[in-house]
Amino acid sequence: MRNKNIIKPLCAIILCLAMCAGCQEAPKEVQERMEGYGKNEQMGSTEIKYCSVEELKQTDISEAAAGLDNMTLSETTDFSNMESLAILDMAYEDAFADNLDDFVKRFNLDRSTIHVNDHGTGKTDLHESDDPASRTYFALENNGFVSYISGLTYSYTKDEIQQVDTTETYDATVDDLSGKSVAFEDGEVPLADMMDTAEKRMEKDLPIEGCSYQVSEVYVRELQEGKKSAKQLSMKLNILYKGVRRTLIS
Repeated sequence: MRNKNIIKPLCAIILCLAMCAGCQEAPKEVQERMEGYGKNEQMGSTEIKYCSVEELKQTDISEAAAGLDNMTLSETTDFSNMESLAILDMAYEDAFADNLDDFVKRFNLDRSTIHVNDHGTGKTDLHESDDPASRTYFALENNGFVSYISGLTYSYTKDEIQQVDTTETYDATVDDLSGKSVAFEDGEVPLADMMDTAEKRMEKDLPIEGCSYQVSEVYVRELQEGKKSAKQLSMKLNILYKGVRRTLIS
């Protein structure tokens, strides 16, 4: 894999599943193959508790962090000067699927392969394309769901990858990755450069006014496809609003 070709599969991986900022389910093939990516250690909760400003000012971070095995809270966090709290609701624009032609251009898609698919839910605003010739899958829905899968990841969803081994895992918010590199077939590439490329690509292809992207987790995987082996770099990114994390995408 030549260096100039690294960005394309990287971004395909970043944009796969992926960009699920909406509520649309990932394609069935993706769900069935997700187990190969390892165990998801994230916790889910349907309960949200709110506190007053005065209660927040008295919060002891060490107590708040008790029992959190997969989350690290900064011990230097200080809420004592907090004056007010606000809840920010963010939503995708109405008729998001009207942006279809824009995404067709961004991802260089064959417009003729895209059709409307209700996936049995009665909806008619899900635009979907599965093109084996170019090894790409694309979906766009009015609720803000966008999915773009290509290259190795497309082969993976089609059950063409025989083996996946996660060889390296990094927490980009904690680990010092300044000296880390990823050894592709034609040489090593600084991981920091790849992360910067991923963040800029997301801001270019999925711009959200007032928001930015930040890589939070990095995975390096070895894949076996037939007699060929390849390396895959996968990243999770946070969406930040004025520096505050809003949600997580892959």
